[in-house]
Amino acid sequence: MSGQRANRRAHGELEAEVIAALAAASRPATVQEVQRSVDTELSYNAVHTILNRLVDKGLVDRAPAGRGHVYQSSLGAADVVAAHMGALLDRGPSRTAVLRSFLGTLRGEDEDQLRIWLNQRADPE
Repeated sequence: MSGQRANRRAHGELEAEVIAALAAASRPATVQEVQRSVDTELSYNAVHTILNRLVDKGLVDRAPAGRGHVYQSSLGAADVVAAHMGALLDRGPSRTAVLRSFLGTLRGEDEDQLRIWLNQRADPE
């Protein structure tokens, strides 16, 4: 396998990174801003194509801005990403192993928030 192929992202990973970058942005972002957030080695055209595909899927909203557009995560994007995560869990070798591995990748504040939500769900008032 060539070095370039070994460095390629898994299917859907780049789209997920773009959605995450848009969700983290404090305002709608241009293609260049998304490009800088995700991977400066990606071409403008590659990022633009990904954004347009995400618009077509209903995961990203596009609005005119000057001669171009700005993009932002749509309201349903979190639900779609969560469904995708669930589908990946279903296809994995072991839900427990995948979830354990996932927990190992979380930042402290994400783990704390997840713990709060799980405790609230387990103890409804």
